[in-house]
Amino acid sequence: MSVQLQPETQNLVDTLLYDKDQAKRKEALKTVNALADKDQVEKYLLERLITEKDRWRRTWSLSVLAEIGLLDGAQIVLEHIADPPEVDPWVRHFALLNAANLTPFPRVEIECATKDIEVLPKATALRLLLAHGEDHYADELLNMLQDANVPNARWAAARALRNRSDMKMKPLRQRIEDRFIPYLVDIASDPNIYLDTRWEAVQALASFLQQRTVAMQLAHLLVDDADPTLRRYYLEALTNLNQPDESQNALLNAIVDADAQIRLDAANALTKMVGAEKSIKMLLQLALEQEKDTVLLVDALRHIDPDLAAREIRDALNNPDIKVSTRANQLLTLLGGQAAAQILMSERAKALDRYTDILSDADKDIRDHFKELMSQAKASFWLSLVMHTVVFAIGVGVLIASFLLALRSGLNTVKTWIGVGGAGASALVILLTTFYRNPLRNVRGSLNALMQVDVVFLGYVRQINQIDATFKHMFLDARDFGTKQMRETVAEIQTAVKEILEEIQKYIQNK
Repeated sequence: MSVQLQPETQNLVDTLLYDKDQAKRKEALKTVNALADKDQVEKYLLERLITEKDRWRRTWSLSVLAEIGLLDGAQIVLEHIADPPEVDPWVRHFALLNAANLTPFPRVEIECATKDIEVLPKATALRLLLAHGEDHYADELLNMLQDANVPNARWAAARALRNRSDMKMKPLRQRIEDRFIPYLVDIASDPNIYLDTRWEAVQALASFLQQRTVAMQLAHLLVDDADPTLRRYYLEALTNLNQPDESQNALLNAIVDADAQIRLDAANALTKMVGAEKSIKMLLQLALEQEKDTVLLVDALRHIDPDLAAREIRDALNNPDIKVSTRANQLLTLLGGQAAAQILMSERAKALDRYTDILSDADKDIRDHFKELMSQAKASFWLSLVMHTVVFAIGVGVLIASFLLALRSGLNTVKTWIGVGGAGASALVILLTTFYRNPLRNVRGSLNALMQVDVVFLGYVRQINQIDATFKHMFLDARDFGTKQMRETVAEIQTAVKEILEEIQKYIQNK
């Protein structure tokens, strides 16, 4: 009569045998030993193994029996490490891994498996014995790792050397790992070896306890290997090893890799190892120092943390080295995003404020100088007015005095002074007119020139302000603002200055 399980237990067993989600299977396996009816589970699986044909269901059945650890189940696990009764090498491979966790360690049974005709169970048996202190099996496993004549020998040896994180496995000692690392590195880097064998070598290296040594080797391979598929393997292994000091340079190099997926994974790995802030600092230093791969470096900055990257670039905008600050401005523009746009506008506004302060000081000097010139011109005008007034007054005074003297001398003298037909009187009128009109003409000329120069200067100030306002608008809004626009602004100012000088000169000369 077949064994009947409780519904909850049956559901758990079904998950172990049929579920496609390996993570669920592994979680379920951890709970098996705590079941109250685990003995019934053992009997149920022993019955199934007799007729079960599927490779992976037999494998999981053996894993559950080893986890439960009861005598009958353990004996079945040990039996399935050999052929017969187990004809499938994959099932024997997993039976060996499960048998190694039995207490006591079944050394004799596993030593028998070292004679297996299939390379995978043989390599697995050798690795398990090495982990339990049987160091004399190291040479045989090394020979398999170097054997190019036996099909899949190197693949099996590399796979067997892995410290599987999903199963209970005793790791190799450091001295034993040291012997295998160079050979695994050679396999991983050899383009003439099958890709799956190279992948197994990388996985074995990544599982070793000497993580710093392995990370250093894989970092070199990541930089040097021409195959993008292998570079992805190395990158995945470096990420799992999590050794920032040994991996840092290789990851920075991978961030500008030709393969987009490698660039993305490298940025994620660098962030995982050293954090977003340090990653951005390192990438920004590269981007500021070199002009190649700019877009790829900015892509990495944007992927890691665009806001943090924008703030770091902002600090570089104030670098006294014009080359660095210009480069930082270019990076911030390429970075994009709200934070970068705000920083750009803020920095440009600050630059405009400094520019305005400089212009304000210059404008103040110009206005003060012009006021001084105008004061001097006004003083000259008043001096000219006074002088012409004095001349007029003296002339009129002389004429009056002369006339009075003539009156005192008698009528004959007056007649002589006036002249025949009033000629003297006419001369008197002409003199008076000359004394009055010539000073008035000069005063009007001076006042007119003064007013014209003042108006021309005000027009110049207005024109310069318009040029300055246009420049500020272009500086804030134009994406392609540069030396060309600056030169055009300077040329406009120079033209304005030239025109004002010509106008002033014209009015002064006309005066």
